[in-house]
Amino acid sequence: GKTHHVITGVCIRTDSKQSRFSVSTDVKFKKLTDGEIDFYVDHFKPYDKAGAYALQGIASMLIEKVKGSVSTVIGLPICEVRECLKEFGIVPKVVNAKK
Repeated sequence: GKTHHVITGVCIRTDSKQSRFSVSTDVKFKKLTDGEIDFYVDHFKPYDKAGAYALQGIASMLIEKVKGSVSTVIGLPICEVRECLKEFGIVPKVVNAKK
């Protein structure tokens, strides 16, 4: 039943340009019983994950709400990285243009 903040930092650099930023997302878990927590830990061995869960995995059943970027929680804020790469001229500004 508690909310925690996930912050992912990004640095993108070329020879002539650099951008550094972070993206923060709130993740609220549903209220869990001790039995639910024990079952999750015993059966899904979450020790190799930051925060002891993977949002894209079985733990998604334990999460009530995500406020912000889901990809930030998974590992890399994709939308924000793409926008930065567009500013660097690395990714086309229009991706769905008709040919």
